[in-house]
Amino acid sequence: MLALAEERQADIVCDDLLLVGEGTHEPESTLFTVHAERLGRIDSPFEVSALKMATDDFGILKPLFRREFLTASGVRYNPAFRAGEDFEMLLRCLLASARMVVSHEALYFYRARRDSLIASPVRCLSQILEMTDALIQDMDAKTHGEIVEALESYRRRKRDELVDARFREPLHAGRWGECLSIAVKNPTMLLRYAAVLGERFLPVGVLLAIAA
Repeated sequence: MLALAEERQADIVCDDLLLVGEGTHEPESTLFTVHAERLGRIDSPFEVSALKMATDDFGILKPLFRREFLTASGVRYNPAFRAGEDFEMLLRCLLASARMVVSHEALYFYRARRDSLIASPVRCLSQILEMTDALIQDMDAKTHGEIVEALESYRRRKRDELVDARFREPLHAGRWGECLSIAVKNPTMLLRYAAVLGERFLPVGVLLAIAA
């Protein structure tokens, strides 16, 4: 990673993540492999601009920062954010003219523990949306119009994920009454809920999708 930073004169370097499941020791996959349909094939180091960060969402990556850049720019992590803080920090660094390079190699072992923040998608996504709202509010749309548009699209995607998570969480816990209550209160979301049901009970999900 340090060699890549020196070679590319980067202020920030990251790598792909080795995804390790709870209770296991061997990686199940890598982040770029899991998201290959969205990100495309990645087989060499690449640079990330502020627009690419907002569009492709590399906020989950674990960055190494050049100390001189942080000292000169004054950019720091915002302690108010407990989720999405890397995304927010990286985007503000890129807006401050940082050069960010990502390695295609997976070197960092990433494990999502049951007691971690991301183990509760509803809580995590709610806080990511708060972070995104704050970013959009603070950004000058005249100067960074494309980035604001990308952030608004990112926010819509996270809102959709939150809708799914609010239904998926009680579903996985077997709280059927809560799932039914959510569906009754949000009839316009039945197709989304059917897709979530289809993840676990494909025939039921298909029937609900047809009925909707």
